[in-house]
This record gives sequence, C-alpha cells and structure tokens, in this order.
Amino acid sequence: MSINQSPDPEPRPERPRRLTWAGSLPGRRAVRAVRAVVGACVLWGSGAGAQMPGVPVLQGAFMNPGVTLGAFFAGGKGQTAGGVAGALAPARQWVQITGGAGYGDAQSTVYTYGGRVAVPIGRFIPGLKNSERFGVAVFAGAGGGTRDSVTLLMAPAGVAVGYRQALGATRALNVYVSPFLSWNRSRGEGLDQKSAGTFRAAAGADVALTERIGVTVGWEGGRAAAEFRPGPRGSLFGAGLSYAFR
Repeated sequence: MSINQSPDPEPRPERPRRLTWAGSLPGRRAVRAVRAVVGACVLWGSGAGAQMPGVPVLQGAFMNPGVTLGAFFAGGKGQTAGGVAGALAPARQWVQITGGAGYGDAQSTVYTYGGRVAVPIGRFIPGLKNSERFGVAVFAGAGGGTRDSVTLLMAPAGVAVGYRQALGATRALNVYVSPFLSWNRSRGEGLDQKSAGTFRAAAGADVALTERIGVTVGWEGGRAAAEFRPGPRGSLFGAGLSYAFR
C-alpha cells in the first residue's frame, strides 16, 4: 500500500428507518381498507338515510375516494325505512357528494329521497393535518318525502368527529359521532305550513370486511319534535352494506 493511499474508511452504520403505521405495507393496505369502508358510513348515512324519514343521520369524518354504492335498512318505534344510495368523491378527498332514494313506512308507505355534501376540515386543524386515524368534517343536506298530499322536508347540518383503526392488513374499524341541527317542515293541501328545529346526535361504526366491502351500524337520538310539529319523535337505528369501486 502506498504511503499516500488512505485506508478504506470504516462503513458508517445504517441509520434505522422510521416506519410509521401509514408508511408500512400492511399500514398502506389498512389505510386503503379504512378509506374503502368509510363509504359505508358516508354512503347510506349521508346520501339517502340521513335526510329520509325514519333513518338516523349518520355522517363520518373521512371521505371515500371514487364511487361507492350500497343499501340500508333502518327504523324506530312504529316505523321502518330502507333504500339505496350512491356516493362520489374526488381522489384528493376534499369533498363527498351523496344521494339516494327509498321508502319509509309508518302506518303507510312514503317514498323518500335525500342528498348531502360533506367536507373534511381536519387538514385545517393543528395536529390533525397529517393524521390517518382522527378526522373532522362538516356536512349539510336536504331531503324528505310525500304521503297523502303532505310533504315533509328535512335539512340537517352539523359536524362529524371520527377515529379509525386498522384491524390486520385488510380490515379496519371506523367509529364516529355527529351532532347536528335539523330543520323540518311539513306542508300540504288544506294544512297550515309548520316548521321546527331540533338538536340531535348520532353515533356509528363501520367495519371493513374487505378493501371494497363494508358494513355500518348506527343510532340517532336527542330532542324529539313537539306535538303537531314535524321532526323525529324518538331514537332511530340502522344498518347498511356498501361496495367501493376503484
């Protein structure tokens, strides 16, 4: 070895890479699973059932990119409801638009419809901007139905707070609460137009069975509408099944 030749430098120890839940391969799969199952909540809760008589207003805090389709069934004391819905959100998940139609049955059948817009705002809240587990969203919608020449209109608006957790590589759990104010109006031929506002709250849970299929269960309760005033009379329960397209 020449006197001017320096010895080989000692290899530096490799700095361990920090592997986050979202950055790992199972984590990425779980994130996709979580986002897929979110469609179940946002779909049947926001799109159709949310504004339809006899169905709880379920709204999650996370958006589901792409198109999601599903069906739901719900009801409460002396009433049942069911239908189908669809949800659409861009890849960047800055908004979700949902809509659907179905029926309600409280001694007689009423055909119903509804739509809602939800916007996540977690990216504007310090500490939640890059969070994959916690989320916050605001929402507003409108819908209703007609029975025996009487039309019922509902317009809820509120905020949703949610938490999601991976369950293995392809399953996930998403839980949320969504307090809201609902404005209700009824009108019909020969009847005085009536309107009333009620404060309500809903809670729900979504479970991803696969990256595309999710199930949702939920409950709504709170202040009941006064006698002879439009609006919910008691607690409501519901369940839904959704399929997320990519």
